[in-house]
Amino acid sequence: MREDEALRDPQLRLLWTARIHYRPDTGVTGHVHEDYYQLLVVLEGEGTLTAGGTEYGLGAGDCCLICPGVRHGFRFAADTLTLDFKFAVGEPRIARFLDRLPMRPFLSEDSLSGLKTIFRLSLAHRRNPRPLLPLRIDTLYKSVLLGFTDSPAGARDAEGVEFREPETGASGWRHETRDDDPFPMAEYLADRTNRQVTLRELAERFNFHPNYIVELFRRRTGTTPIRYHQSLRLAKAKEALEFTGSTVSEIAETLGWSLPYFSRVFLQAEGMPPSAYRDDLKTALGRDIVLESSFVNDWRLFAESGSVRDE
Repeated sequence: MREDEALRDPQLRLLWTARIHYRPDTGVTGHVHEDYYQLLVVLEGEGTLTAGGTEYGLGAGDCCLICPGVRHGFRFAADTLTLDFKFAVGEPRIARFLDRLPMRPFLSEDSLSGLKTIFRLSLAHRRNPRPLLPLRIDTLYKSVLLGFTDSPAGARDAEGVEFREPETGASGWRHETRDDDPFPMAEYLADRTNRQVTLRELAERFNFHPNYIVELFRRRTGTTPIRYHQSLRLAKAKEALEFTGSTVSEIAETLGWSLPYFSRVFLQAEGMPPSAYRDDLKTALGRDIVLESSFVNDWRLFAESGSVRDE
């Protein structure tokens, strides 16, 4: 399949993305994008954005939205992991909405989760191109952007329509079950991925018989509560391997697992131990992922000491 045969969204197209590890005292020199936007998300680390003559501090969880024609540059003071997206907008109303957002829009947990999913899908497309996947990526990326706000309280677009974040539980996770009603037991497990939760603890917390809880989970999620909880913890582990600089031992500790147990459980679920999973990612992370063949990524990196970025 040729890349130019892929279906794209005429309102918004994701052109390029990358997950980049910047070393301390490195960054990107001042430059201008004339015909596309840039969204940079700081996963870990700290630095500064200089845009339009103003300097903005950046820390973990921050994002910055660069509109076309704005001169900007980055400098990172510590080891910093970023997700970076460059995209074109073909719908004037979307452009007006983006142009009125602050340089550092509010980034919710749901929006960050969506951006990570978009990066994973883009990576999958680079490894195995499929005609419909770019359209799926464009549509999801557009949805995430239109969920951005200038504050947690919400914002309105150029037509006066309010954009709202979808409601989720306290943990920020969405739980797919077979019913649309809230499922407090699933939320309880999602909020406790850092330790084991027993069936007895669930029974005492929600005042139900253990057998009823197992049956309820099977109806709502298709699996048992213990397996459901383990799947949440493994998802956290994969995300940490993909989007943090934490060691495998540190990740196991945050999940309340010993390193040998973590390796064994991960191997059973993914077919490889966590160390091999991360090594496999190194063949892709830090590399440019171009979703439109005509796009040329023009940027100038600098380094005051050491290497600029991990390849």
